[in-house]
Amino acid sequence: MPGKEYSFSVNVEYFDGDATDQFFLKLAYTDANGEAQYATVAEGTAVKGEWVQLANKNYQIPADATNMVLYVETAESTNNFYLDEAIGAVGGTSIIGAGESKPFHLGDVNADGVINGIDLALARQGVSGAFSSNAASLAADVDQSGSVNGTDLQLIQDYLLGKITAFSKSSAGSDETNPTAYRESLFIGLTRSDLFGYVGAACPAPGLTPGTDLSMHPGQLQENQLKPAYQMPNLIMITGGGKDGTVGSQPSVYHNILSANGIEHLWHSVSDGGHDSSSVQPHFYNYLRGIFQSKK
Repeated sequence: MPGKEYSFSVNVEYFDGDATDQFFLKLAYTDANGEAQYATVAEGTAVKGEWVQLANKNYQIPADATNMVLYVETAESTNNFYLDEAIGAVGGTSIIGAGESKPFHLGDVNADGVINGIDLALARQGVSGAFSSNAASLAADVDQSGSVNGTDLQLIQDYLLGKITAFSKSSAGSDETNPTAYRESLFIGLTRSDLFGYVGAACPAPGLTPGTDLSMHPGQLQENQLKPAYQMPNLIMITGGGKDGTVGSQPSVYHNILSANGIEHLWHSVSDGGHDSSSVQPHFYNYLRGIFQSKK
């Protein structure tokens, strides 16, 4: 009834897409002006393969609401999902459900908020036997390849030793040896130069090293760490657009840091390039040329 307070709860689970997804319990209704409104009743972050409860025990229906419909949606993804135990009760009622999901972070296998030797031990135990939960398995899959193996164990160990400061999605563990895209490809290619022989970054954004940009990124690496962590790749190439209004001159900043660190690389400046295909297409063309030339 409009104007009254109710308790709402529903359990949600999904099996596709990323390791986590954001879900919302919404109320669609028509207000007094005849306009459609969509109010958030409850929200929560779900871990793939595990139930999460969306609940609000004190939600007041807008006084002018008519044509009301409760529904569940994701924040941005198009994942399929399942619902269970959708319940409405008198306001203030605590409804028992799946509960909130624990905080999820790559590498934090036991979800205690800290990545340490215990997580590495649990990851090793999971690889050789079984994980305690799907969330633990997803947290141990730090390269987000879809399976937990020796590569993930090595990355967690490197994190604990300070060789890397973050985990990034990559194709590590596959036969791919030439990642090229944006900032993350540069991070992955340099920190795992034992796996990648060709590294390229088109219009890489701020954040790889500490910066003074508007977001004041703390940096995934210090400037003196912007270099191959293992053997030298056959090719390192960075492209920047002279008219890139998104990342500005950041690509040239990475170029200058690599030069200061004595790292041989190709710097490719596209004078009329923006943060789009006008820079990316020439990057790929010259990047592929560089790969074939290096193989002669």
